[in-house]
Amino acid sequence: MRKNNLDDIKDVQQMYANKLMKIITSLKTKFIVWQDPLDDGVKVSKDAIIEVWKSINNLAEVVNMGYNTILSAGWYLDLMSGNDDWQEFYMNEPFSYIRRSQQHLIVGGEACLWAEYIDETNLQQRLWPRASAVAERLWSDMTLTNSVNDATFRIDRFRCLLVRRGIAARPIGPGYCEYDLPVTKEMNAVDVIVPTTALRHVQSVNLISPKGLGFYCVCVLLLSFFMARSKCMQVTNSIVLHLNPQLKT
Repeated sequence: MRKNNLDDIKDVQQMYANKLMKIITSLKTKFIVWQDPLDDGVKVSKDAIIEVWKSINNLAEVVNMGYNTILSAGWYLDLMSGNDDWQEFYMNEPFSYIRRSQQHLIVGGEACLWAEYIDETNLQQRLWPRASAVAERLWSDMTLTNSVNDATFRIDRFRCLLVRRGIAARPIGPGYCEYDLPVTKEMNAVDVIVPTTALRHVQSVNLISPKGLGFYCVCVLLLSFFMARSKCMQVTNSIVLHLNPQLKT
């Protein structure tokens, strides 16, 4: 620091920022800077895009400086504040914090998922469908997305589509998906997720009772024998669908 006549950490940040911005500018590309250097009084090129991540209230401060801005404050998916926190993500509207004449300076948003408490056991549940609430907020006209009640149906339906495709998206409230099993007296099981390939052909799904399992097994063995003898492979798909006790067309 003495060699470069630097008095404090702010001067170190400024020297680092100057060198880095010079390198990126020479490559003729854009660069994104966290809001921290601005908070510390570092001079940042007006060509930079500033990412506001600490608080939504900082958005107006950065925009008032004339910077193009990306917002991630309010959209940290690794933070949990309750079962309905997707509603908070959904109602986090950037334009409501700035003037209409400044809206062009908001170039986008980012939903962040830091991994301190995330691994393969909870990644999908923490990500979906909460990220879809952020997506609808960013990609839709704010005048058409001002109702959480209206959004609930869309988010819930999208969650069912994800589950149908094998993605373990968490529910946003009590309810069920259209393809969930109707619970009957013969069933001793909870909801079953049907394989995606079968869902393309099957409208409803039923389980058989344990009493009927032996009968179905005998049918499978007999028809497998006759199929092998007659080589009627052209009807294999329809026979399998008929035999599978979980599939009912």
